[in-house]
Amino acid sequence: MKNNDLFIYKNRATVSLGRLNEQRYCPFTCAFCSAQDEDTEQYLPNEISDIINFLESNKDKFDIVYVSGNTDSFAPPRTDRGIELLDQIAKKIDTDILFTTRTTFSPEQLQKLKDIVTLQKAKNKELFSAISITRYSEKNEYLEPYPNPTPDERIKTLIALKKLGSTTVLALRPFLPMVSLEEYMTILDKCGKHTDIVLGCNFHFKDTKSQSLQRVFKGNPTDEENIKLSQVDYFNKKGIWNNIICADYESKIREKCEQLGPVFSMSSIDAITEYKEQKNLEIVN
Repeated sequence: MKNNDLFIYKNRATVSLGRLNEQRYCPFTCAFCSAQDEDTEQYLPNEISDIINFLESNKDKFDIVYVSGNTDSFAPPRTDRGIELLDQIAKKIDTDILFTTRTTFSPEQLQKLKDIVTLQKAKNKELFSAISITRYSEKNEYLEPYPNPTPDERIKTLIALKKLGSTTVLALRPFLPMVSLEEYMTILDKCGKHTDIVLGCNFHFKDTKSQSLQRVFKGNPTDEENIKLSQVDYFNKKGIWNNIICADYESKIREKCEQLGPVFSMSSIDAITEYKEQKNLEIVN
């Protein structure tokens, strides 16, 4: 069986702890998560040793490891295992690391992450820490329901990650029309000076029968004029996917980032490339 949580994509190794267990796919059940609609049999639980073996056997095929996949490897009850995975990658794989989560960390866990940052910096490599926040208003809490930490709790986590020396990434995604531009701007204002990279993303769904589309719009999908059919370069998911287009969100947030300083992109690959180019220019000057 192919394990779709371990793969190489555009010089990037994407890995994950996989599904939580046989009964539960992910600790979080975000409304917009398309992976919840798929056959979760393909997303196997992964042992840390198997992930390291996968990375070591493909070490010439990538220049960054992305710990994300289709489930949050850092959400309770696996937070410590997720951090242990980062630690093992830092010790055994000579590459940049990016991880994405919607969780928060205890002081003890933050200290472990600080130690990983130290390991990475000793090799002249980065630990990119991405905190995802999709909404700020309580009226949109259903998009990121409990046990997701509140937006303010995640904002505090991003600030703490910046203080310990990590390169921080604010993932404002996906863009959704029921989340006002002002909500995204509020999050950005609170995180801007603590953030190195800001990511946006359109909401992708397979077709109009997708459960994720129904969950997001509570059974009443948006007007067809806002749904665009396109060939989406969406990780290792092939074929035609749909996008929800939020007019002006991308351009307005890009303008705001230009004022505040973080790199902005709709692609983490492009964002990290631009960030590293800017960093090299600063070093030369």
